[in-house]
Formats: sequence, C-alpha cells, structure tokens
Amino acid sequence: MPGERRCPSLGGCPMLRAFEASGTAGVWKMNYCEADFSTCQRYQRKQRGEEVPTELMPNGQLLRVRAKK
Repeated sequence: MPGERRCPSLGGCPMLRAFEASGTAGVWKMNYCEADFSTCQRYQRKQRGEEVPTELMPNGQLLRVRAKK
C-alpha cells in the first residue's frame, strides 16, 4: 500500500526542508524518505538515540554551508 514505507520523520526533517529551496528535495525524498528509509544515515542515528547534525545528509555526507557575505 502506498505510503507504508515512508520515513516516520518525513514531515519534520530539517534536511528535507533545506533541499526544498534548491529543488533537489524530490530526488532525496524519492530515494530515501519514500523508498528504503532504513538506509538514511539521519534515520539510523535517530534510531540509535544519537544526535543528528542538521547538516547531515541522508547519504552520510555533511552539507557544506556557504558563508553569507
């Protein structure tokens, strides 16, 4: 049934909100949030009770934030 494999954090994920502005959210959402979310590094850390850095991407890489001038 559609939606059963959705990440339980989908509605409040700060990383997904960050990508929405750039238009790339759809790709991340499709590959991690609505597919096999158990592979998401953010989800795995949360399940282990670890801190989840805001800049941690689903693939485990850290998002580089550009300094504003």
